[in-house]
Amino acid sequence: MSQAPTPAEVVQRVYAAFGSGDVKALVALASPTSTWTLHGPRAHPWAGTYRGTEGLGQFLAAIATAVEISTFEVGETVAAGATVVVFGREAGRWRASGKPYGTTWVHRFRVEGGRVAAFDEWLDTASVLASR
Repeated sequence: MSQAPTPAEVVQRVYAAFGSGDVKALVALASPTSTWTLHGPRAHPWAGTYRGTEGLGQFLAAIATAVEISTFEVGETVAAGATVVVFGREAGRWRASGKPYGTTWVHRFRVEGGRVAAFDEWLDTASVLASR
């Protein structure tokens, strides 16, 4: 019998699936009642809270429609029980204007039963929006 993955291992799998563009694997890692939130102003193309696996698809589509990510780096990871906090950075270009953007971010995951129950993202939305 295999042991259930730790919350940190689940998060590693999320980033691996995101990095390879494997939406099916991402959805499999999400709880059907999960929430996916970018904390930011309405002007930000993917700000808001998305619910469930359908919401995850909408969240990912909003990101893919707005930007092309060229660099996505996962940094320090801190795990405490069901919570995993990750610090990282990304860069890319806005699809509409072709202008570059770059930001650092913090992601907080809550993992329950081997799946993501909640995801929260914080980044400097003001500087990202100013680069559009």
